Amino acid sequence: MGRKASDGEHLLHHAASFAKGSSHTSPTDAYELDEITSVDIGSYSGAIGSQYPPPYDSFVDEGLRSGHGNGVGKGTGYSPSFQSRTSVLESAKPKVRNGYERFMRFILRSGTYAPHISYERANPRGRDEPSSFSGWRGGALAAAIAACIVLLINLTFTIWAAAKSRSGVNIGSIYEGDCNVVQKADSWIHIAINVMGTLLLGASNYSMQCLSSPTRREVDVAHSRGKYLDIGLPSLRNLNGWAKKALFAALVISTMPLHFLWNSAVFTTTVALDYNVFVVTPKFLNQTKVDCSQNATIRYSTRKTWVTDFDYYLLNSTSSYNSRLDGCPVAGYLLGNQTRLARLNNEDCINAYGRGNTLQSNYGDLLVVTKQQPVSKPNRTILLDFKYGSYIANWTGNNWVCDSNHLLANNYKCDYRKVAANASSWTLNRMEPDFSNPRYKIAPTEEYAIDYCLAQPTDLGGKCLLQYSVVIMICIILANAVKFTCICLLLVTNKEHVLATIGDGIATFLERPDPTTIERPFLARNDARNFKQYNIRLPVVWRKSMASNRWWQAPSKTRWFITLVLCLIAIITCGGLLSMGNENYKSTTDSNPYALGFGAYNKDATVNIFSFAQSVKSTDFDNNDYLLQMVTVANLPQFIVSSLYFAYNTVYTSMVSADEWSRFTTQRKSLRTTNPVGQQRSTYWLSLPWTYALPLAISSSVLHWLLSQSIFVARVEWLAMDGSAESLSYMEVGYSPIAILIALLFGTGMVLAMIINGVRKYGPSVLVGNNSLAIAASCQRPEWDKDAQLGKVMWGAIQQPQEGVPGHCCFTGGEVEMPIEGKKYI
Repeated sequence: MGRKASDGEHLLHHAASFAKGSSHTSPTDAYELDEITSVDIGSYSGAIGSQYPPPYDSFVDEGLRSGHGNGVGKGTGYSPSFQSRTSVLESAKPKVRNGYERFMRFILRSGTYAPHISYERANPRGRDEPSSFSGWRGGALAAAIAACIVLLINLTFTIWAAAKSRSGVNIGSIYEGDCNVVQKADSWIHIAINVMGTLLLGASNYSMQCLSSPTRREVDVAHSRGKYLDIGLPSLRNLNGWAKKALFAALVISTMPLHFLWNSAVFTTTVALDYNVFVVTPKFLNQTKVDCSQNATIRYSTRKTWVTDFDYYLLNSTSSYNSRLDGCPVAGYLLGNQTRLARLNNEDCINAYGRGNTLQSNYGDLLVVTKQQPVSKPNRTILLDFKYGSYIANWTGNNWVCDSNHLLANNYKCDYRKVAANASSWTLNRMEPDFSNPRYKIAPTEEYAIDYCLAQPTDLGGKCLLQYSVVIMICIILANAVKFTCICLLLVTNKEHVLATIGDGIATFLERPDPTTIERPFLARNDARNFKQYNIRLPVVWRKSMASNRWWQAPSKTRWFITLVLCLIAIITCGGLLSMGNENYKSTTDSNPYALGFGAYNKDATVNIFSFAQSVKSTDFDNNDYLLQMVTVANLPQFIVSSLYFAYNTVYTSMVSADEWSRFTTQRKSLRTTNPVGQQRSTYWLSLPWTYALPLAISSSVLHWLLSQSIFVARVEWLAMDGSAESLSYMEVGYSPIAILIALLFGTGMVLAMIINGVRKYGPSVLVGNNSLAIAASCQRPEWDKDAQLGKVMWGAIQQPQEGVPGHCCFTGGEVEMPIEGKKYI
């Protein structure tokens, strides 16, 4: 009588923490006691009796009991004494005390479950009346909402951009202005694109895992044939029927445009000013009319015998090529408007024009005035005339502020900063080829000392365009719409409960044990892959070597090999291309390649693999044909990294699943299922918890953003001084060495983190992986433990071997011990 009174007092004390009839919906407090009356206190009837049955009475040992009746059932069954479970009660988590705790437990989906009480959710709908969006369907609904939101954002942006640019199906401009502002806007847009991409791909991956998760019926059919399915892991093995395969294929195929196109839907176009430069003597400024018969205009020779072979022509040449240079009329305009020109000293002139025409702002056509009249050319007023785009080349150091002596002394590299540092001695000269050494060889000629410059002010230079491709956006919208439709179809057509988590698998096999795997207590993943259905079932000796205790053992060796080899190839290739890119950049300039900035175009940092790259006609510049070819190349790394990330994520999924499984050998836990009943825990995630899924999603998003800034479509639109488009413009694939370096280091860090994580230890347990046969074999519970899946369970030996009778290991709500080394179990 005293023990019953003590039990009753203890039960009522813990029951007081649950508010009966509470209207809350939080998993931490929305419960009420069920089927507990005064009659139940101190007895085995009602909810407590069903949860804690009598000592072990295994059905698998039924046939052995006749000969060894005294030795069976004496091991580790539950004691009828309520006091024997007091220590478990004292270790239970207390009720949440504040909003932060409540929020964290809600996010982590952990509850304050008292292990000695069987209770259901407050205001239950009943097990036969599940919510329309309970279990995995709730997550799929969230995925559909995420896909819908991203689709609406894409549609809204496309409609707004089309209305603003009025470009039709051609490339359109949505902003024009300072390059720094445009580059910042471009960077933020790409951050938004990669965040939306992470959400959309996460929704797609969740749906693919739900779609490929098997039902219990499908598992039973596979087991009857001696085959297995994967539980808690996306697997093509699980796809049964053409409908599932079609939906799965549509989700995979619709991912391709997102990787290849999305990051190039919005891009920057740099405006380059094709200005004229005239090196003139002081006499030029005092004359009233330009002498256009002077042989001063430089152009490449049509003979193309030498790389540096060029000729000088008259300013008023009538040839079709020279007429495009407009030397004579431009010189006449500058002469007649001297008072409107800005006078720049040598240093300011070099700094303004030496950075290149894509970075030049405020000034256009230029008069470079010498200090004195050359003795060799006493009657010349114009010593040299050229148009920027027609003059610069590798042999000029891709600049014009350096003379031949400087280029020869610096291996044809023109560093305008060095020239500006010695501006008082700045000289220019006429370029002449050295025929004795034709490959990138120029001869030193007479130098002209420069006094100052007269520059024409303009607001055309130094601008950039933020542009978009409506064709690419339409492709993205279609892919987005396909994903949204597939997720909706998944919700509409698949209403059967699926086994999406390890907990789902354990729960279903505890509720209805699998007859195929009976008496196979230590069936590991590798053995299950070679499962022989009709083998003679003999007791198995337990060895500690059967238990894995390192995370790296969870993924198969093949999976590790493929993932690490592919990652290593990607890292080595990226490092090699970065080195080549730096060498290419340094071959034309002495400046630091890592100072270029993220996603910033530089004419010396481009991938020259397209024959049309620097000869795009103005009529084709806003056409999508050339753009799509370059976009495919620029976004190839995005696709490669996404493929690697899928393998990377699968390795983590395998390791975390094994860790979740192993915890059942060291502590009693409720099952984490997609459609919880009893004390089971619900979950937002399927295989990866928040602590892994969120960092991995953020890392993926950051890496994709770094790639978008590492290699990108670079467009340069050449404008004449009157603002009209030049006949030729550039469309290239540019790269940023600093962004590539950081992406390389970041990706390497992710791989190292995966490897280091694999060194961690977990509790000793049989490595079942995600194999349905192995999971089922571990769930051969005793007959008396019919509702084990509703409460907290643990894996271990429910009966130790005694007097020649083998023991038995399984998941159970009863008490267990670790198997004994060298003993037999069945």
